[in-house]
Amino acid sequence: MSAIAPYSLRSRLVSRLIAAHAAVLAANIPYFLWRGYVKHDAEGNLGTMGAWLLHELVTDVLPLVVPLFIATTLITTLTVRRSLAQIDAATRKAAAFDPSHLGVRLPSTATPKELHPLVDAINAGLDRLER
Repeated sequence: MSAIAPYSLRSRLVSRLIAAHAAVLAANIPYFLWRGYVKHDAEGNLGTMGAWLLHELVTDVLPLVVPLFIATTLITTLTVRRSLAQIDAATRKAAAFDPSHLGVRLPSTATPKELHPLVDAINAGLDRLER
């Protein structure tokens, strides 16, 4: 019986990287608000604080933060998907193992270097079975 992880590595990586980028963008919002406050204060047209805050969010903050968040989400998703494609290819090759073709091995050159010990261990196990 094999234990299956309750999460996907792909979704975990994507969600954590997107959360990190969102935190960075959110941390910069006070700077943009301060910059707008100083600019409007110098011009003498602050008006009410609520109107100024809404104006700053709509004109300065959201037009910058939303496209950056969308771009980061797309780039992160594509990067993780492309990085894990090599693991998917090795998985398909391993799924094709057959008792009638014991000479088939996983190529360690087509996998990330972090997986080379795992691929080498699988290939060594297959070598022992073949003998």
